[in-house]
Amino acid sequence: MAKSGFAIEVEPFQHRDPVTGETKTFLRKSHSRQSSPRLKAFQHCVAEGQRGYHPTGATPRERSFNLRMHLAQVAKSCAGGRGMR
Repeated sequence: MAKSGFAIEVEPFQHRDPVTGETKTFLRKSHSRQSSPRLKAFQHCVAEGQRGYHPTGATPRERSFNLRMHLAQVAKSCAGGRGMR
């Protein structure tokens, strides 16, 4: 009798980078939960820092770059004394 194996329960997810146009495929669990209080606090801080921000730039590439730079700055400030990796 052959073994049937086990279900890994992952779903493929495709992400298209708006700047480069490259498409990447990731495998994610179908029921991922983020329950860490520290992670939720970080996500809330980043959301507050991003709220109301409108990137400037003449082209979509410039606006996307400015948005990413602002997000990186907000994430670093929300990380506090911890270094972002």
